[in-house]
Amino acid sequence: MRYVNPLPYLLTELCVWMLLGCMAGISFTHNAYGQTEPEESRSMFYMSEWKLGAGFHAMSQSGSWIKGEEETLGNDIFRRNSCGSSSSCMESWNVDSSLQPTPKVMSLVSLEYVAGIAPEQMPLLNNISSLNGLRGLRAGIQIQYYPAYHSKDTLFQGMVHYRNQAEAEDSGISYQGKITLEETFLMVVPAFNLYYFHEAGWFSGDVIPYAGLGMRLGIASGKRKWSFKTDTYVAEDGKTYNSQASIQEVFIDAMSTGTQFLGGAEMPLSGSQWLTFETGFIQHETPVVFQRKGLWRETIDGISFGRSLQKNRTNSTFSSTGAFFMLTYAIRGL
Repeated sequence: MRYVNPLPYLLTELCVWMLLGCMAGISFTHNAYGQTEPEESRSMFYMSEWKLGAGFHAMSQSGSWIKGEEETLGNDIFRRNSCGSSSSCMESWNVDSSLQPTPKVMSLVSLEYVAGIAPEQMPLLNNISSLNGLRGLRAGIQIQYYPAYHSKDTLFQGMVHYRNQAEAEDSGISYQGKITLEETFLMVVPAFNLYYFHEAGWFSGDVIPYAGLGMRLGIASGKRKWSFKTDTYVAEDGKTYNSQASIQEVFIDAMSTGTQFLGGAEMPLSGSQWLTFETGFIQHETPVVFQRKGLWRETIDGISFGRSLQKNRTNSTFSSTGAFFMLTYAIRGL
């Protein structure tokens, strides 16, 4: 049984519970002050709301991510640069192993507690007379959850020719092969946001635009699974050949910080209920270490010969940089 270090999971759980505790504490403080405190010690917050949202986040791919995929394809499946001085090692060079970035779109769920800041009640800010009575500054504590993303793509289907590079080009074995790549990713992102809302609104106050800036702490896990299978090649002497490969690359609980730029508009539904359209851009790059395992295997007349991976660990960067859109339902005064 493989040992799994529990520390990253415990840290993740601790961060989530601390974040929820902060949300609950701010909410309690705001409501308690707003209902029971005398005028001279009123709340530092002039409003509060809980927001539940869902949307989509389009993510780019980093250069190191593409390079890592190309190395897996070229070195571990096509066996390039792996033979050394071996006289019986087979390599394939007839297929281009270069890849193009393919942006991914992940679904996003968000829970956020937002409080409007009253500067005249805040330490340090209460000494700035020009801020007295200002309304529009809001702060939010947020949890973004990205449900598991899964994709399966065929990277190549066609002829793959393996031969000993020391022999003639027309020697070797030609297979009809297929290469597929499955990817799975999961993310949890606590965040802290600062906003400015134009409280006067547009269209008689029915639309309240806003802009904001946030800091993110990303916790990401992911897996890439490569599969390569060929048909059976029958040589002139009657021997049968086929090749296959299965490679798995995994990273768990990689952490990093990022920033997000937010903008949108709130619209009232009824009473304390509001609907928010939000969009923005996220800048977030997460260094990851892939743990790799797998084999390239050739079978000759029913007898298999395996070759291990050239590297058991590789470094890469998981990029969640890109634009997002989210629709949010909010309830004020909780």
